[in-house]
Amino acid sequence: MERRINEINAKLEQLKAQYEKAKEYGEDTKMIKKRINDLSKKLSDLIKEKKELEEKMNSEIEAVRSKYLEYINAERMRIDKLKKEIEKLNNELDSIEKQAGDRIDEIRALINQLIDKASKAENGIVSIMINTPPHGEGLHYLPVIIITYRSKNKSRRDSFTPAYISTGKLSRTPKISFFEEVRKYLSDIPGILSDARYADQVEKYNLLKTVNPTRIISLLDRLADNGIINRKKVQKIAEKIVEQIKMVQA
Repeated sequence: MERRINEINAKLEQLKAQYEKAKEYGEDTKMIKKRINDLSKKLSDLIKEKKELEEKMNSEIEAVRSKYLEYINAERMRIDKLKKEIEKLNNELDSIEKQAGDRIDEIRALINQLIDKASKAENGIVSIMINTPPHGEGLHYLPVIIITYRSKNKSRRDSFTPAYISTGKLSRTPKISFFEEVRKYLSDIPGILSDARYADQVEKYNLLKTVNPTRIISLLDRLADNGIINRKKVQKIAEKIVEQIKMVQA
């Protein structure tokens, strides 16, 4: 269209020049003037059409531009939403990682506490054991309780080894059974206790000096609750223990 407008402009210029020349020589100018008017109208129509086409094109371009801006804004909103979700997930992951780290620290601390308790328990068990003769097989550690019975005129000692408690089918009264083979193996303990070399150890682990009487009475009550001893005897046994403690401390 632009080319057509330029061609018409060029033609009009030629016609105008012819018109002026014909007018100068006194020739008839009607036909030339008519052609100039027709081309001027045609040029005006083409310019108007061109303007309308440009406006339509600009309108369509603006519509396309608006549509693409709408798509771009929608994508930006979607990306912003994804960024927020990713940030939220990262925060949750950081929180989970922190909780896991704290939990691991708690578990590690608990394991250390258990190891410490086990070590203390082991030391406590070892502290109340007596080394037995090796007999070529190494050292054996067995818990042994030595009880000394005293009266005004004489005293007697007895040893008790590990035992197990069982209940018969026809009786609810618990039965205490000692490991007799171990008792036979340790039959020379009373003689060992009379040896001055072990006097310090015997004195060190004397329960009458190290255990609170209240705790002993509490344990006696528990034995009575389980039917191992008669409850009527608890008070009598407790009195005897207190009496023995007084004798040891005298």
